[in-house]
Amino acid sequence: GSADFIPHPHAFPEDDDDDNKESWCFSPILNTLATVFDHSIPYTVPVPSFGECWGFVMAFNGDAKEARALADLPYEVIDNLIEERIEAVPGVPDHKYRSKGVKFLTGKEKGSEALKHYDGVTHRGLFSLSKSLRIAMKGDKRIMTVDNPVFMY
Repeated sequence: GSADFIPHPHAFPEDDDDDNKESWCFSPILNTLATVFDHSIPYTVPVPSFGECWGFVMAFNGDAKEARALADLPYEVIDNLIEERIEAVPGVPDHKYRSKGVKFLTGKEKGSEALKHYDGVTHRGLFSLSKSLRIAMKGDKRIMTVDNPVFMY
């Protein structure tokens, strides 16, 4: 996938029209990946250390019937998959500036005990783009090329 943050208006060229500011780089990344892959599905994640939401695109080839399956799985299914497949990695240090109240990991945790910020409900929220962002992205048809790059600063 690819990532981009959803910036504040100060991050745009002064001659840009106001209608697509919310999707300044996100839409071109989505649109460009859609020219290469069968499917491209946008999602957003709040990144508190950057003070912004970041947009990502999950892009892949495959069956159209299964294209949104991962994004649309019920939260209970995601929670079950986490319990079945996730375990902490021994020896990976816990971040010393972790959030207050968040416990230290020992490396022996499994399932939801090994994850601090992700579960089935969180997963569903990642793919729930705001209405204003969806409208802005729908109207933004830009595709990035060597001759038509998109920059974010």
